[in-house]
Order: sequence, then C-alpha cells, then structure tokens
Amino acid sequence: MRSSILLVPLLLAQALWLLAPGLLAGLLLAGRDRIPAHLVVPVAGLVGCVSGYAVLWAFFGAHRLGNVAVAGFAAAALVSAAWIGVRPTLRAALLRLDVAAPLGLMLLLTLGYSAITFSCTAGPGAGSVNAFCHLNGFTGDNILPQIFADNIHHGDPRTVTWDWQGSDRPPLQSGVQLLQAPLTESASWRIISYEVLTVLLQAMWLPALWGLFRALKVSTHTFAVVAAGCACTGLFFFNSVFTWPKLLPAALVVLTCGVWFFDRREPRPNQPNHWSWAIGGLAAGAAMVAHSGVVFTLVPIVVALLLPGTGRRGHRSASPRSPRW
Repeated sequence: MRSSILLVPLLLAQALWLLAPGLLAGLLLAGRDRIPAHLVVPVAGLVGCVSGYAVLWAFFGAHRLGNVAVAGFAAAALVSAAWIGVRPTLRAALLRLDVAAPLGLMLLLTLGYSAITFSCTAGPGAGSVNAFCHLNGFTGDNILPQIFADNIHHGDPRTVTWDWQGSDRPPLQSGVQLLQAPLTESASWRIISYEVLTVLLQAMWLPALWGLFRALKVSTHTFAVVAAGCACTGLFFFNSVFTWPKLLPAALVVLTCGVWFFDRREPRPNQPNHWSWAIGGLAAGAAMVAHSGVVFTLVPIVVALLLPGTGRRGHRSASPRSPRW
C-alpha cells in the first residue's frame, strides 16, 4: 500500500477524475439557467456515478472495451478540467459560493475521514481496507463492491464470494471503482485509492444537502450547524468510512427530490424542463443500483408526483438573458 502521506494529491486526482466532466456539464447547464447553481456539484457526482455504471457494463462486454471506456472517461476529465481552467466565465462560475462551498466541503470531509481512518492499523501492515483500526472486526460488506469489481476486471464476474453472487449486491460502487481501474486495480494503490474514492462517494450527501437547503431558502448558517452536527456523529463517520453504499444512494435520492419538487425550472409557463426530469430520473435510477433499499423512498416520491398539481410545480427561468458559457 502506498503511504498515506500521498493522501491529499491522491484525493485531488481522484476527485478530478470522477467529477470534472460532470462539473463542466453542470456549469454549462447552470449558465443556461436549466439548473440552479447549487445543483452543479450534485449533478457532477451523478455524471461520475452513471459513467462508472456504464464502464462496468463495458467490462462485462469485453475487457478491452472496458479499458477503452476508462481511457475515454479519463481523457474527458482532463479535457473538462482544462476547458474550465481556460474559460474565464467557467472559472468564475466554479468559484461561486453555490459551487465552491459544497465542492470544498465534500473534499475536506473526505480528507478528514480518510486521514482518521489511515492513521491507525490493527497490525504491522494494512493488507486490506479492513486492517485499519476503525474498520477492523466488522463484516466485510464494505469490500464486497471492491471484490465484485476485481472479479469483473479479471474476467470472472460469476465468482462466488462468501456464498454471494456478485449480482446479488448493488453494482454502482463497483462500476465507479472500475472507472478508475488504473489506480483501484493497481497492486500498489488499490487499498488506499479504493477507500478514498468510496469515502468521496459517501460524502456526496454534503453537496446534496446543500442543494436541498438552498432550494428551501434555508440560511447558510443553519446549513453549517446541521452539516457539522451530522459530520461529527458516529453514524455519518462510520457509514462514510465503512463504505457499504448507504449515504451515496441517500444523496442521489435527495438530488431526485430537489430537482423534481423544488428546482424544476420551466423555460416557459407550463412547458416542462426536460433537463430537470432527465436529471431526476437518472439520479433515481442511479440510487436504485447503488442500493435497492431506496425503493421504499422512491415509491412515495412517485406517488407524490402523481398527485393533482404536484407535477406542475416548477420555477420560471429566473434570468431570461443568462450568459452562455
């Protein structure tokens, strides 16, 4: 395992790899007033998750096809980061409070949780994620997505693990691991990169909560109190570092609710914004393949949408002359 001294550059590299294409897409949509700025970071996470799921199926098709998909997404991440960097309007948009704050908080939370986790091992060395003190002695559910991704990458997706077929467990997190296969499937980097990446995925609850609170017109002070209260509890810490995906699907469901009920913008009266419906639908689908238990939340959401008048509650475009980025 690589030294945890490299944690900061590793986190930044993995975050850019996962989020850059979605950040570009979210900034462009926000510039055209299709989504509010506070949904840019949640949308970036959604794009990364959906791309990971697509890469998983590419590896199912053929190992070479999977490698091509991984290389293609990595190239897209580099191009997206460069595009944001060279366009002044995009750089300015990235530094807006509604984008920079949730993005920075998510990275800081991931860094803090990961540093605490890597600070102590139960033995002389860490041969797996569960050798770290805070994860030692529990069930291996947190590494099941890693094992499934390893099996797919090695061409043995039907391999049984502890009486479980890989297909018995939700595949989204495995797909995101395969999205960064050059790191997560490397003998030297696989332990630390898997933990950092999956903690980052669980930390998506922070930008999702930011987006929901902004949509509800809740003050940033109240958000800070609620977010700090959540982040400092054992519930959020353990479910972030013990990376069986629970907070990730929760974040995706919060995004679904936000975009369908509070931030669905209509370009003209009674004219639906297809971007809002598409983002909400993708988030709901991604949540289902992240953890199917969210069905008990998604069913009431769909019922609420079908109630008379609920599905027509949208927001008019706030600025008809929004700058084109």
